[in-house]
Amino acid sequence: MTKNFYFNNSFQFNDLNFNKFSLSILFFSLLFSSFSLNLKILYNINISLFDVLVIFYFPFILKNFRILISKKLFIFLGILGLYIFLNLLFEIYPLEKSLNNLLYKKKILLFLQFFRSAIFFILIYLFIKKIGIRNCISLLIKIFLFYCIVIIIILILDVSFLTKIILKDFSYIYFNDVQRASEIIRLKGFFNDPNHLGLFACFFLTLVIYLNLSFFYILIFGMTIILTGSKTAYLYLLMQFAFLLFLLNSNKKKNIQEKFFKYLFYIFFLIYSFLIILDLSLIYYYDNFTQIEYQPKTRYYKFYDLIVENNLWKDSTRLIMWKDIISQDINLIFGNGIYELTNYSKLKFNNFSHNSFLDIFFDFGLIGIILLFLFYLSLFDFKINQLFGKNIIAIILSFHLLIFFFFFNFTIFYLPYIWFFFPIVVFIFENNTRYLKKL
Repeated sequence: MTKNFYFNNSFQFNDLNFNKFSLSILFFSLLFSSFSLNLKILYNINISLFDVLVIFYFPFILKNFRILISKKLFIFLGILGLYIFLNLLFEIYPLEKSLNNLLYKKKILLFLQFFRSAIFFILIYLFIKKIGIRNCISLLIKIFLFYCIVIIIILILDVSFLTKIILKDFSYIYFNDVQRASEIIRLKGFFNDPNHLGLFACFFLTLVIYLNLSFFYILIFGMTIILTGSKTAYLYLLMQFAFLLFLLNSNKKKNIQEKFFKYLFYIFFLIYSFLIILDLSLIYYYDNFTQIEYQPKTRYYKFYDLIVENNLWKDSTRLIMWKDIISQDINLIFGNGIYELTNYSKLKFNNFSHNSFLDIFFDFGLIGIILLFLFYLSLFDFKINQLFGKNIIAIILSFHLLIFFFFFNFTIFYLPYIWFFFPIVVFIFENNTRYLKKL
């Protein structure tokens, strides 16, 4: 018999509705993660909605603890978390290293970020298990589609001439949340960074292509990726564009509306790609044939470093930073301690390392890297014969590359965003994925 929840004798929730509601608000808490409350405890902690929800739903984890201990991936997660905790403990235990030291406060906060993300991952896993992967994916895609449409509309209003004339200061106060404060307008939704929005858009683009959903989804998610101005997300979009054309069977019976969205996206995508190529060509032309300095119109001019020979290590900031980091004295087995790479890169380059693998290797050594890969591989606990299915190959070629794209280009291991996707993939691999085509 289905268990019911009652609130004020007027609202009735069964288990399924309670779990759907919980998953939805957890997802919304990520999508609106730029809204936070600053508390001056330890070191200016920003408390976001998902932080509050993680604490609120923690008893739910304890109630369903038996479900977790039987799964290999949670054993590897527990070992990884324990190793990070012991690494931190051995650092701060000596009496001469006072907790009043700002660096050690940051170390503790970074560990708490990892702990928060792990708890968030477990919560998402439990709610998906109770809802069902089919219902879960359908719900999340619809929520994110609505979110993307809203922030694109807000961006259009924000940059339009009409808005600037009529709304004036109101436009800046309420609509400026969707663009980053930089020289180039970049859609970021209600995240703190456009690349976080790009990560979500890439993941959901993978899902809609994988499930062969309406091309309207591809149009909206593809436009979102382009408007973020994220180079990593754009490269992933190029890969998915090829994926869509060559690896997936398309339905030949397309209606007029579907064809309209399809060709609209193709045109938009090709024009945008042409502008990037034109910008790179003009950079090359001005640098080599004129004495005039060319000002790039897009932020993709960094690709020029990878095109022009001999400029690879000279001008690429990230590659210079990575080369410098690798040359440092690193404890190969245990690493140098949590937050050490972030502290070093912030002091020397005034930037994050933009590489989660380097973060983990520098801080936790080979043991940390091995434990990370054991956990990551445990997400894909599938049988060998499933590799020959087209759907499984689609996930391998897309989701794997998506994760590694962002792991190699951003410092996101401690953030909750990437941990949101892991349980979805777990259930895709645990179940026979062919029934998802019915969505």
